Amino acid sequence: MLRRSIQRIQSSNFRNTALKSFTASYTTSLQPTAKTVAPAAEQASNRPTTWSENQRAKADALKGPRFEQTDISTQPNPMAAIELIAEEPIRFVKKRIAHCDGGKDTIILITFSVEKDN
Repeated sequence: MLRRSIQRIQSSNFRNTALKSFTASYTTSLQPTAKTVAPAAEQASNRPTTWSENQRAKADALKGPRFEQTDISTQPNPMAAIELIAEEPIRFVKKRIAHCDGGKDTIILITFSVEKDN
């Protein structure tokens, strides 16, 4: 079957056909889509808007072909860390180095220390 279709394309027929017609139907470039997947997706459950001027809203960020078949209502929507940090009271330490490990009930693997002299 492939040989027959190749034989149909003769050199004279190929010369008369514009190259642009072949490339127009077989392109690999991505075409942007204006379809919004999650127009009603809230930023976070404890924060209705963005907290930085440079941050895109979640409804704007979830556009394009990557999110076309994604059901946003089934995706996790974690709370905003900026609001959670603001709820945490300030604790004064007597040592020179303060240490944070995320608390006992967290799964956070990052720990950090802060020197008061610097």
